Amino acid sequence: GDRTDAPDEDTVHAAQIICHRTGNHVIVTLGADGALVCHRSGCWRHIPSRPARQVDANGAGDSHVGTVIACGMRGMSLEDSVRTANLVAAAAVEHPGTGLPDEVFDRLKLNFK
Repeated sequence: GDRTDAPDEDTVHAAQIICHRTGNHVIVTLGADGALVCHRSGCWRHIPSRPARQVDANGAGDSHVGTVIACGMRGMSLEDSVRTANLVAAAAVEHPGTGLPDEVFDRLKLNFK
């Protein structure tokens, strides 16, 4: 996996165990540090996030999960889906409440065209 700003070994090991036991990919969100993607094979990759000025973290995890699912349904790779989800979650924490202002949402939608 990537070793720059990598998640700690315990986090990686736990994700690999879950992958092995379930046969599924695992995504671990790491807050401001982005996310860890662990593939069924046990190979992993750290997907960093962009810097964000946190105002309210409510809904950031839901935004991340929903974006990963939406991107996957559009045929994006797992890494690209998580990369996009990191952008959406970073935008989510920069605004109060669980919604995004229309102009931010419209800007984020450009990733889907």
